Amino acid sequence: MDIAIDFILAGLLLMTIFYSSLLNQKINALKSDRLEMEKLLSSLTGAIDKAEHGINQLQISTSQGEYTLSNQIKKAGTLKTDLEYFCEKADQILDKLDHKIEETKVIPSSPAAAKTFEPKIAVVEPRKPFKPILNANTLR
Repeated sequence: MDIAIDFILAGLLLMTIFYSSLLNQKINALKSDRLEMEKLLSSLTGAIDKAEHGINQLQISTSQGEYTLSNQIKKAGTLKTDLEYFCEKADQILDKLDHKIEETKVIPSSPAAAKTFEPKIAVVEPRKPFKPILNANTLR
């Protein structure tokens, strides 16, 4: 009977050794997966840092672009106002010139003079007033 107990104990010891080697393999696999996971997390952290930096740069660029665009719109409004003023003045000058041209026309006193009369000044039709396409409110 002592031999039977020794064989049973030897069998149990072999099963324990086999089971412990399986556990050792699984522990080693977990360690290797843990190292890979740490590498993955460190690369993910680097990517997140780069993304945050990119977002900050984008915000800075956007605010600078907004400032520049705002200035350009203000300048465009000023130029529009100036152009409207110049167009109004040009209309006034054209009206004065049309009036002067009408005043300088010579009306012949006799039909014979009318046949020989050749006007030196071209007849200009009155100009229509300037109407802006856009108003100042649409540019703001």
